[in-house]
Amino acid sequence: MLREEFIEKIFGYDNRNSLNSIYHDAYVILDSEQEYQLFINEYWGKDSSQKERYPKLYQGAVLRKYRKDKIKRLNITKQEFLIEYDKCGKTALQNLFQESVRDIHMKGFFRMLGEESVELVFDTFSFRKEERLLRMTTASIRSIYELEKRFYLREQSRVKLTYKSENDISIVDVENFDTFNTKNHSEKEIMISRLVRDTALTKKLKELYENECQICTIKLKSPRGLISEVHHIRPYNKTHKGDDAWGNMIVLCPNCHSQFDNLYFAIHPGTIILHCVDEDHPYHGKKIVTRDGHKFELIYLEYTWEKFIDIQNNLARG
Repeated sequence: MLREEFIEKIFGYDNRNSLNSIYHDAYVILDSEQEYQLFINEYWGKDSSQKERYPKLYQGAVLRKYRKDKIKRLNITKQEFLIEYDKCGKTALQNLFQESVRDIHMKGFFRMLGEESVELVFDTFSFRKEERLLRMTTASIRSIYELEKRFYLREQSRVKLTYKSENDISIVDVENFDTFNTKNHSEKEIMISRLVRDTALTKKLKELYENECQICTIKLKSPRGLISEVHHIRPYNKTHKGDDAWGNMIVLCPNCHSQFDNLYFAIHPGTIILHCVDEDHPYHGKKIVTRDGHKFELIYLEYTWEKFIDIQNNLARG
């Protein structure tokens, strides 16, 4: 099968008019006969069971894996990038990020670049080579750089969080609740008997959102009133060591809650945009809006984002 025929057949299901289309990305990633043959021989069809059971999910995961490996293989230097950028910015960005760059992407990119140097874009990318250019069109490039730098340095130094089971919130603590409880980040020791899940914190947060799911906006009705659930972004247990704090919580319907629990959903820490394992999902790319008094904390989003990326990578490896 010819390269163009393969891309049309396998990735042609995706909306060609979509700004974040795997169809357009495939033409950039598999941009030559050599790349196409390498993809077919070394990546495609390695896990036939996954390929048959979840074809679209499998196709996207394998292409993302190949993209990540190709970026490492090309290993474009800053000097090479800047020279090519002077000739054609769009081509340079496309080659660096290995994704389709469209005119509307460039407009957003220049808007977010502002007075910053284009070198900052390369430096940001160097912290995490699977970074997407699309992210740099939705948030300040300087803020993304600082986030990725902090994340990279933390990984390099292997900083461990100061979780202690004796600091888990107790019934006594929630009588005068604090929406920004972060006791697991302090050294104060308290005595408790068990974890408390349905506290005044969650009830107040549900009231703030009027029991409306922050993802699908559904208000689930029952004979006893509206039903909603509160999800801890970094799970509140002894395994994951999250906190019972508003910065670690999101109000959901039971369906969306299940998707988060299984890491099918994850929130990008830099853009607060929802990502789904299957990028065809209608909520993939949705900006999550919070109400006054509620703000997600990066320490929790980053933890779950790492787990989400691991799942994507495992799916790609089959």
